[in-house]
Amino acid sequence: MKNVREMIQIKCSNATGNIYDIYYALYMDFLSESQFDNPASILQELLEEVSRYKFEDDKNYKYISETDIEETQNHYFSLLSAYIHSLTLDNLNEQDFYSKIYNVVFKSDIFPQDIKSQSILLYFLAEKIPEIPYFQATNLLKMPAEEYKATIQRLNPQIEKIINILNRRFATRTEEASQIYEIISSIEDKKDKIVLLAVYTNIIQRNINNRQ
Repeated sequence: MKNVREMIQIKCSNATGNIYDIYYALYMDFLSESQFDNPASILQELLEEVSRYKFEDDKNYKYISETDIEETQNHYFSLLSAYIHSLTLDNLNEQDFYSKIYNVVFKSDIFPQDIKSQSILLYFLAEKIPEIPYFQATNLLKMPAEEYKATIQRLNPQIEKIINILNRRFATRTEEASQIYEIISSIEDKKDKIVLLAVYTNIIQRNINNRQ
């Protein structure tokens, strides 16, 4: 598997041209005709590796046309997105997750099996599906709504401190983060820490949405 990973890295590092053509080449080199013993693992390696790159798009189509892209997107993107989201809700381990994707997307009649369409689907998976790269969640905390609300009320002094820190606009992110860290570290109960992190994340997300 290490050799395959190195091959993918080399291919990505040297990739130029239209981004859809890049994924066409990646598909041909690593996924077509099941040329490797475990293609689902290859798909995982490929999707994890390409997430580390930002390919330039020169709009000069060579293998994939705009018509191919438009038709595949109109017919299959919503289905692909819904399927991946549904799959993440099962919280499978990484091996099973990518195995299901490979078998359903690249080896079933649900999605088209021609090379161009599958190359475009690979592009969608890598560039347009936010749940990928995928990692299994561990030690999930599910808390009843009433308990969550009661915990927030108990943590109100710490929440006010966090809001004050965010409003102070420190010169660097590390200064700000160091103060958030001090507040969270002062709490002993693990559940309380998680709830405080949830509130902090919600505050950050609201600020981002308000700026858009």
